[in-house]
Amino acid sequence: MRSSILALKKIAMQALAYENLLRRIYQVGRRGKPEADADVYRKLEYSERAYFLDVENIRQKRIRISTKPIEDLEYDYRVECRRIWRIVTEALRTGINKYRDQLSNADLEKLEQQLREPERITKEAIDQTIKIAEDIFTSHKIFAP
Repeated sequence: MRSSILALKKIAMQALAYENLLRRIYQVGRRGKPEADADVYRKLEYSERAYFLDVENIRQKRIRISTKPIEDLEYDYRVECRRIWRIVTEALRTGINKYRDQLSNADLEKLEQQLREPERITKEAIDQTIKIAEDIFTSHKIFAP
């Protein structure tokens, strides 16, 4: 029970980190930019959970949760990964251009490295990119309004 509560808190924190990063870069409030909303990111989390739970259920020969074919669940997950990746990298490009004078060369290089698309876009890759960008912008005291 305790581990599932911790897992839910971690999931909520990842969605909020996504929202905070976008709000920080675009300097908008809660409803200032449609993509800068944790619910947009949560759609990725839901699709990931549905896909991987059913993969595991199939592997263990248990009853599946979804009525969708596994290929459709995987497709939904991949589409959400691409969508969130596009939103995050677009925000990073904006942040790099907007805050270039405030960021160190090393931090600019780290952010530009994050723009390189991984061979396979996953939620973990997106989360890592968000964490690195959040750390950089926070260290330079760039906060959302």
